[in-house]
Amino acid sequence: MPITIREAFASVHSLDLLSIALPIFLAVVGVYVSIYPLNTNTKKRFGAALFVFVGVASVFLMLWQLGEARVEAQRALDQTTGGNAYCFFIAMQPSIYSPGEKWKLRAENDGQTPVLDVKADLREHLTATDSEDEINRKISSPMRMNVGTVPKGGILTDYEILPGFYQVDIYSRNDSFIETIEIYPSEEPNALHKWHVFYEVTHSPDGRLVRPRVSQ
Repeated sequence: MPITIREAFASVHSLDLLSIALPIFLAVVGVYVSIYPLNTNTKKRFGAALFVFVGVASVFLMLWQLGEARVEAQRALDQTTGGNAYCFFIAMQPSIYSPGEKWKLRAENDGQTPVLDVKADLREHLTATDSEDEINRKISSPMRMNVGTVPKGGILTDYEILPGFYQVDIYSRNDSFIETIEIYPSEEPNALHKWHVFYEVTHSPDGRLVRPRVSQ
C-alpha cells in the first residue's frame, strides 16, 4: 500500500542529527584509535577495526535509508498530484457509421500515475470564417465534462461528439492543457480510411506542444 506524503516525509525527518552524526563519529574514532599510538596491542587494533567497520557500515545504511525515504516521498507526491502524467481525449469511431451518429470520447493517460480531478470544456473550434453569432455560440455553450480520475491507460467516458473541429480545455488537479480534435470524412471515394482524425495537445500555461498533431 502506498504511503502518504506525511508518512514519507516523516521518515526523512526521522533521520535526525544524532543518527547522522553517530556513525560518522564512530568511523572517525575508529580511524584515530587504529593509527595512534603505533605501539597499541593487537586487541586494541581489532577493536579499532571493528569501530571503523561499524561506523562506515552505519554511514552507508543511513545514506540508503535517506535515499529510500526520498523515493517514497516522491512516489507519494506523484500519487497525490498526478506527477507528470496528463489527460487528453480521443474519439472512438462507431463500428457502423450512419449520418448523425456520434463518436464516444475516451480519456487517455500515457503516464505512470493516475490523473486526478479531470474536468474539460469542449467547444467547436473558432475559425476565421465564423460570423459574430457563430463565435458567440461556440464560446458561450461549451460542453462541460466531469471525468474525475483517469487511471493509467485511460477510460471510456459517457461523452459523445459529432464529426467536426473541436477545442478541449482540460483541467486536472495539478495542470491544464488545450487539445484540438479534428474529425472529417475523406474526400476520396475509394480511400482505405473513410475518416481523417487528428489530435494535438499543448500545455496551457506556457503554450508548449506536448503532443504534436497526429492522425489516429
